[in-house]
Amino acid sequence: MPITDLIKEGMQKLLSISKEGSITAGTGYQKPVMPEMKYQDTLTRYTTRQAKMTKVQAMALTDVRISRILYKMSADAVVGGLGITVESAPTDVVKKKAQTVIDDYMKVCEVDQKSKGWSKALLRDGDLYLENIINDNQVVRLKKLAAIITRSNMNAEGNYPENEPPYFQVHPQTQKKIKEFEAWQIIHIAWDQEDGEPYGRPMFEPAILTFDRLIASENNVIIRRQIRAGKRLLHTIGTAEKPTQWDRVAEYREYNKDTLEHPTDPIQDFWSNGSVTISEIGGDREIGEMNDIRYFEAMIAMQAGIPKAMLGREESINRDVLEEQEEDYYRVILDVNNSLEVGLRKAINLALLLAGIDPLFLELSFNWGNKDRDDLSDKIVQAKDLQSFGFSFETIFHHINLADLDYEEEMERIRKQVQENVVPYGIGAKLDPTLSALIASISGATNNAQQSSAVANKLDQIAKQTQATTQPGGKVILPKITAIRR
Repeated sequence: MPITDLIKEGMQKLLSISKEGSITAGTGYQKPVMPEMKYQDTLTRYTTRQAKMTKVQAMALTDVRISRILYKMSADAVVGGLGITVESAPTDVVKKKAQTVIDDYMKVCEVDQKSKGWSKALLRDGDLYLENIINDNQVVRLKKLAAIITRSNMNAEGNYPENEPPYFQVHPQTQKKIKEFEAWQIIHIAWDQEDGEPYGRPMFEPAILTFDRLIASENNVIIRRQIRAGKRLLHTIGTAEKPTQWDRVAEYREYNKDTLEHPTDPIQDFWSNGSVTISEIGGDREIGEMNDIRYFEAMIAMQAGIPKAMLGREESINRDVLEEQEEDYYRVILDVNNSLEVGLRKAINLALLLAGIDPLFLELSFNWGNKDRDDLSDKIVQAKDLQSFGFSFETIFHHINLADLDYEEEMERIRKQVQENVVPYGIGAKLDPTLSALIASISGATNNAQQSSAVANKLDQIAKQTQATTQPGGKVILPKITAIRR
């Protein structure tokens, strides 16, 4: 079967397409546009989108604040990399094969290396288009396309017309089609997309007006300082009781012409016969006022959902307030992950179809790495609190973002430590609650009585194998396990 037919057959199944090859289209309009207005609406929508995208791209290219926000958010979204695991499959053989296909796909397409740039483009442009490049029945590359010239063929009813490519690219000047794509060729990931809309929305689109006002305010400050910050002098010739004639003022100005016209010269001397007084006129006392600039910066940061303190722009802030802002920020980062996940699932499905695996019967999990901000001491406290309430270690690992740690493997490591006396447990010591429960788990205890017995037996066994270090009075020193790490 030709590769295109194989893909279409698989995509038809995934998209619930009928045997005739057409989607059952809805008849209701999702946009207030009638059929006779289709061309006008499409052109207006595209030109408006193009103008806004061009503006935001210029903002990101020329303004350090916008550039920094995009960099930080894209970096935070993919920190730790992406891991995709096949959780369940019809058989172990299928599960193993599917995992191999996914691992090879991640490596060949360089997903981890490119995901940061994809995240940045998604937030900046509002749309991310990735083209599947296939060679020898395998996806060998995900190529990022220029979003500004890539268009969707979705109509006002929110459907893709039959017998027309769902995506195409146009010439940036003539607006003529230069490339067409089938549905399986394009992975479209949109940011802040509403149902029925063909495109996403650049993250900073609502902040365009605010950004223009910010730049205008900064320019005004610069001009104000240049014009009004310099020292100004008042030359008084004569006195109030005996004012001089204006021709004497002109004569004075001519006499001191060089000094008056070159105020930056290192020598600024004036001469008078005793009837001239020079006094300084105070400059603009509010020339350093920047509250309006701070306000506009705060509005832009608010649109991105990122605390100004995380950008190094906040002078002082309450720690509790900052923690709440950080929680909101990481919700936005989670949305970035979810958006990328939706697109990458489509890409993975295509790779599995090409390998002869039906992705509908697989359960995949996406792990975007550890984004936890708590330090080790905070995690230890959380782990002990959870253990005191009776939670299992596996649940605790998940809660403190150690979900990628294999529980069984970790328990096996601890068993080896006990056998090799790496951690010298001794009898007669006061056990830490976490250590007690851990030893009980190793011994397979299921209730309190078994737990006590298991701990005692284990300690007796270890005490015979190793010489315990004792303090005066015979008390055994017992190291406390405060964290379990690889």
